Amino acid sequence: MTVVPTALEFSTTPIDDLHTLASDDNFLYPRTPSGRYDYTQPFGCDALCDVIRAAFFTPKQYHNTGLRLTHKFTSLSPTAPHEKEIPAAMLALAASALEAVLTDHVNQMTSDFTVSMHGPYTEHLATAIDLFSKKPGPYHSLTHRIYQVVTSGQPQASQPSRSSKRGRARIDWDNIIG
Repeated sequence: MTVVPTALEFSTTPIDDLHTLASDDNFLYPRTPSGRYDYTQPFGCDALCDVIRAAFFTPKQYHNTGLRLTHKFTSLSPTAPHEKEIPAAMLALAASALEAVLTDHVNQMTSDFTVSMHGPYTEHLATAIDLFSKKPGPYHSLTHRIYQVVTSGQPQASQPSRSSKRGRARIDWDNIIG
């Protein structure tokens, strides 16, 4: 997936920073103006939009599946039933693809996606489900915003990391507004 190196700025990001991205789920969070990761916005990184768009919403990959099936996208929000959302499984798959390419790049090897990403996919899916269960308003805002971005064709600015905690452990649930 050539969009991932561009989205994560592989060519301009120092390898130590890429190691930091690969060692923790920080690659899924946007950065604050001070450079810290915003743990109140899981899946908020712009690179995720780029991956979803490239994989499902362009004619180059999978025959434009996302755009051909827009009538299948729904909303989980009872207050905004007309605002379509990206499904949690698509979010988790894109996060796993992003993680796989980043990890392969940092390790300078190619791994078998179906084997190496089963655990991370399950974790990303659980994070998305947790977000929906614990914070349905912000979940809807996130998935609807991503739907709007990937269907509009507008490019996203790329976000410029990972410690020992996986993504759900780092989410600041108490400070997610909504």
